[in-house]
Amino acid sequence: MSQALHIFSKDVRRLWFPLSIALAVQVLFTFLEMQPHRGMHFVTNQFSAETLVDFLLPLAWWYLIAALAHEEALPGDRQFWITRPYWWNSLLAAKVIFILGFVNLPVLIADCFILTAQGFSLGGHWTGALWRQIPFTFWVLLPPLALGSLTRNLGQVIVAILLVVLRMVVNSIPFHSELPSGNTAIGWIQATIDTLVLVAVLSAVVLIQYRSRRTWLARTLFAAFVIFPGLSFPVRWQLHWQARVTPPAVDPAAIRIVFDPMRGRQTPLTRSRGLTQVNVALPVAVSGSPDGVELVSGEAKINLGEKDFLEGARLERDKKGYWATIVLPADVFASLRNEPVTIRLTPIVSAVRHTEFRAPLETGPVRVPFVGICESWRPAPQFLMVYCHWALHSPLRTRIHADYPGWETSPPTGRPHEQSTGELSDSPFPAGLSLSPVQTAEVFSLVANQLAAATNHPGTQLIFETEHPIAHFQTEIELKPVRLEEYAVMVPEH
Repeated sequence: MSQALHIFSKDVRRLWFPLSIALAVQVLFTFLEMQPHRGMHFVTNQFSAETLVDFLLPLAWWYLIAALAHEEALPGDRQFWITRPYWWNSLLAAKVIFILGFVNLPVLIADCFILTAQGFSLGGHWTGALWRQIPFTFWVLLPPLALGSLTRNLGQVIVAILLVVLRMVVNSIPFHSELPSGNTAIGWIQATIDTLVLVAVLSAVVLIQYRSRRTWLARTLFAAFVIFPGLSFPVRWQLHWQARVTPPAVDPAAIRIVFDPMRGRQTPLTRSRGLTQVNVALPVAVSGSPDGVELVSGEAKINLGEKDFLEGARLERDKKGYWATIVLPADVFASLRNEPVTIRLTPIVSAVRHTEFRAPLETGPVRVPFVGICESWRPAPQFLMVYCHWALHSPLRTRIHADYPGWETSPPTGRPHEQSTGELSDSPFPAGLSLSPVQTAEVFSLVANQLAAATNHPGTQLIFETEHPIAHFQTEIELKPVRLEEYAVMVPEH
């Protein structure tokens, strides 16, 4: 340990300048995040001091950690330091102590100040504040340490980062018709697997370099991790894992979802120029679902004729009943629009219960259960916006509306005027990954005629309806015969 502390003190003396810059940016970031109404006056595409600091802080961390690793560069065999009697575990321990003391600890202290300043008690959030250090370390601090151990100088680090970014860009290019991606309440499981793979690979890279300095092996492992796709966890395993973490509150085996041919188109057909995709809302009937339970889904495999898709197909309910809404490429729809076809949907379905919270339309800061602290704001007489800020992780998915007469059939779409925030998730983790422990977002707005209708109606309130997942299952829905033309709700205009 004495050798590790000796190396640590040497690193502090040699890196005092980038260390001072990183701590100064951290203090400035903390000060800005502690300000009241943080994020409420943000204007899209407008440059500000806050956006600059948000960019500089991770950059300062990465530069500091890469420079820390380069103090004893590991690739090669001509470095002066390898002639010193250094134990590899003492050297690595010194680097870990430096990162914990000058990055993790200041971030933890900053989180406590920000949470307190924004109205969140430390007593109710201390476990989340501590847990936040885990994804922060894995995703933000471990990568620059691994890159620093693989390279000799900052120039090589930049080249490595550019290659990784290029790989990500190429992987994101839509070489075919890009359908909307989906999400499920059990998506946190795949995200956890991805994190464990990241930690395993980068930890192996760091250990190989510090223990034996076999740079060719470490670089090969890192390159393979970047080039090849990640490990995909089968859905049935995810569902089994979720049931072990949170036992289902209802029995999914009794629930059935079938095609309901007695209902027609969900909303009047809309035609729009330039569309490359077509929305089709298919009526379905649900049986076996307990009272007070709603079924929702945000992703499904779709088999249509000889074509298979994986997309963000939605299962949702309105006053008419349940609808399975799918998105098809315009050319596929055009080729099958008037033919009777068989559609097979395989969604991951979540059963949810709702809780409701009411607040005055024009309210000061109010604590909304399962969301955070919300308040109304009028930037101009004809605008009303509702902002919420929440601590440590995204809130559960919540729909927000004002209960004035006519909100359910708001023109011009004839659909309810409501907005949603948060995500449908059954994650057990008390915190997620974000730059700040407190996030702010606009969750609802009223303008012009809508605002007039709301304010002219006595007693108009804001309604927050939060979805609580209680069970998850995968099922297959067969719809036949279906004429796509009869259920399309948005098509291209020719």
